[in-house]
Amino acid sequence: MSVFKWLKVSRYMKYCMAIGLLGSMTLQAMAQYTGKVFVDENRNGLLDEGEKRLHRVSVSDGLNVVQTDSNGAYQLPGHSRMHFLFITTPSGYKTDNAYYYRIENGRTEYDFPVYPCYGGIQADGSHRFIHISDTEIRGKEGNQAWVDNLRDYSANEKIAFIVHTGDICYESGLNSHIGLLNTALMEDTQIFYGIGNHDLVKGAYGEELFEKLYGPVFYSFDVGNTHYIMTPMLHGDYLPEYTKEDVYRWMKNDLAYVGKEKSIIVFNHSLPEDTVAFKYGISDTEYIDLPAMGLKAWLYGHWHVNHVHKHKVTGVYTICTSTPACGGIDHAPSAFRVLTVDTEGNVASEFRYSYLSPSLHIVSLENGQLPTLPSGKIPLSVNAYSTVSPIRSMRYWCESEGKKVLSSNLLKRQSDFNWYAEIPLLSQWEHRQLTVIVEAFFNNGEVRRCRRSFFYEKPERKQLPLRLSWIKNVGASIFMSAPLVYRKRLFTASVDDNESGKAAVVCMDAQNGTVCWRYSLRGSVRSSIAIADGLVFAQDVHGYIYAIQAETGTLVWEKKN
Repeated sequence: MSVFKWLKVSRYMKYCMAIGLLGSMTLQAMAQYTGKVFVDENRNGLLDEGEKRLHRVSVSDGLNVVQTDSNGAYQLPGHSRMHFLFITTPSGYKTDNAYYYRIENGRTEYDFPVYPCYGGIQADGSHRFIHISDTEIRGKEGNQAWVDNLRDYSANEKIAFIVHTGDICYESGLNSHIGLLNTALMEDTQIFYGIGNHDLVKGAYGEELFEKLYGPVFYSFDVGNTHYIMTPMLHGDYLPEYTKEDVYRWMKNDLAYVGKEKSIIVFNHSLPEDTVAFKYGISDTEYIDLPAMGLKAWLYGHWHVNHVHKHKVTGVYTICTSTPACGGIDHAPSAFRVLTVDTEGNVASEFRYSYLSPSLHIVSLENGQLPTLPSGKIPLSVNAYSTVSPIRSMRYWCESEGKKVLSSNLLKRQSDFNWYAEIPLLSQWEHRQLTVIVEAFFNNGEVRRCRRSFFYEKPERKQLPLRLSWIKNVGASIFMSAPLVYRKRLFTASVDDNESGKAAVVCMDAQNGTVCWRYSLRGSVRSSIAIADGLVFAQDVHGYIYAIQAETGTLVWEKKN
């Protein structure tokens, strides 16, 4: 054979091999994946005769999205970069960490068993869920307490799900965390995870270990009337294999099956790139207008702070939650956030502080003293809290010599930790030992009781070098903002991790506690305030510094750092 003919044959053979390889890749990419979504009543993982098959459940290969037919069946084409098949877990159901399957070579059929899980979902679709983020643990040791807080609160308060928005953290955290908190360990709720920048670790690609332990980095699920979407951090310590285009194309297909009657909440480890219009896309012409699709809120972590902000143009909330394990970088305490979602997808926030065992303490009747108000009544101030169960109600009564001398009355809640009432002081009590008993009733059925005793003599007959003159609650918690006395007035500032309008600088009369003025702030004050030259200075967690006239409470100037 001549050299010329040999070259032609060689080129032809290479051409045929290339065509064959391309054909093989195309066949692989176009493989048909099939299966069914069904209610696994006996929880054996198998589709048995008579078990219900679910219609109109979205199933995805990470790009394409289809819905199951009336027989619960689906068929997906697959694509060349797929890692998983996963479902949009339907409302009222859960899986034991199995809403996804890693694609196995040679396997094309994947059935998805689900189990009823109606805990926390009301008849109108309203529900509650817990948001945590940035736990950043190194191992299981030392982390069981806050995990138990989450588990117990979820069981007590019928929480629909718990979501972790990333930074689990590094190889040690990723390997440990899944053993502490996952759906299989929960009674009637489920756990969802997102990937953070410190969860992109060394491997064949950044998300390899996360996928091995936690599954897909983007997916969706439904609860009540809300469609939840988990999106991944687009950059981190190591490069991910996925791109924003991958997320965008999947999300567009996912949302094609979401009706206008549903609201949308998105999870991510950080804020979106566009916090003005909330358009998620890859160009000026290819994007998803999330508010137009029903976006109500974007929940994130990353910044280790507690912020709630409603954006004026779209009305969308961005909500950041720090860590339940060790608090945040701006003095934010260890806590988790409980979100209530109503039937229309509107979101309300409640903060729960970690590590606090059920406690009850009377703070206004210490050392046998008997403080009295100008009205002649006794101020009864009680601090009480439990991480795992809110207080439903609180009551008090009075006894003398073991007999009830004042019947039960209710205390009124004033802030996260404080309850208050005023006890009428009766003349027949003079020269008698009296005991005040306070009883707190927690939502989980637990009851706590505490008592304080005092000997009643009229104040003018018993002079003490130091005695309580007055007690006042400003309607919100005070944290790291010690009160300052200036020109016969007392000044302090409050925190409001739900950003519900309770953060303020408050001025009171130092002699009697009467509030002279209150200036509302954008967010919590978690640092000292200062006073000089007739001005009160405070800085909130959003970086705003306020200069307020001490006499009138009028804002003189403000500046954002």
